[in-house]
Amino acid sequence: MKKTLFGLLTAAVVALTYFILFTPQGVHFYGEVLFPENETKDYAPKDYPTAITETKTARTIPLPAAVMQPSGIDYDVSNNRFFIVTDQAEIIELSADFQTVASSVEMSNAPLFFRQGTIESNDFYQDHLYVSGDLGEIELWTKDGAEWKQAGKVEISSPSEIESEGMAINPANGDLYMGDGSTIQVVDEAGYYKKTLALKAEAKPGRSLSEYIIAGMDFHDGLLYIVTEYHSAILAVDPETGEIQNIYALKGITEGAGLAVTNDAFYIVVDHELNEPSPGIHVYPR
Repeated sequence: MKKTLFGLLTAAVVALTYFILFTPQGVHFYGEVLFPENETKDYAPKDYPTAITETKTARTIPLPAAVMQPSGIDYDVSNNRFFIVTDQAEIIELSADFQTVASSVEMSNAPLFFRQGTIESNDFYQDHLYVSGDLGEIELWTKDGAEWKQAGKVEISSPSEIESEGMAINPANGDLYMGDGSTIQVVDEAGYYKKTLALKAEAKPGRSLSEYIIAGMDFHDGLLYIVTEYHSAILAVDPETGEIQNIYALKGITEGAGLAVTNDAFYIVVDHELNEPSPGIHVYPR
């Protein structure tokens, strides 16, 4: 009897451990049900700290069921395809209409519990996908035929540690822009620190630009575009000075996670929990 009970308890512990360490539902249960993080802000969402240039409304494109909790997005103009990274530390290559998964890869063999939430952003540059987040470095990935493989990494040299919530590469010189909070650190292609870029614009009385929390970034036509997390806006920024040239308020989302910019649209992936319906891709006209 004791052996039977011990065997049942052992099996239950093994099953629970597997559930929490290896399944999306188990990781969600541990992180969002048992030990949730309660984030509070001392200002209201959509109560923008600056004047707004324009308000934009989106159309929504559903994502395939295989794409869970996207955290970053970028567009490869040469091959007319999108790359998405997810909270599960996956790279997913999608067709231009987002309906076909052309390829995918898990970036690590570690249990999902340790991968979950570590990847925040990506940028496709010179045939490599640059991926950043809580890695402490930027990983480079490339496709060898149909197979993905890691092709190197950029070790970041910086005066302060940065958790890269948003990352974009300036095609004019290869510099990497990494956003954390409302601060942007700039390093060269080898990862050596160049400068810290502060956002500049006139704030309303008693308000601060620090309310614009960076969630994703992308370069287009010489400007750095930033999607902000809490106030749901896109900032068009001069990458040399940090001056904000335009601020677009976004209808239809509460927490952007990643941004890709094309000639005619802004593509945004939205942060959401596993037990929430997928919000798909929000597409705003430029």
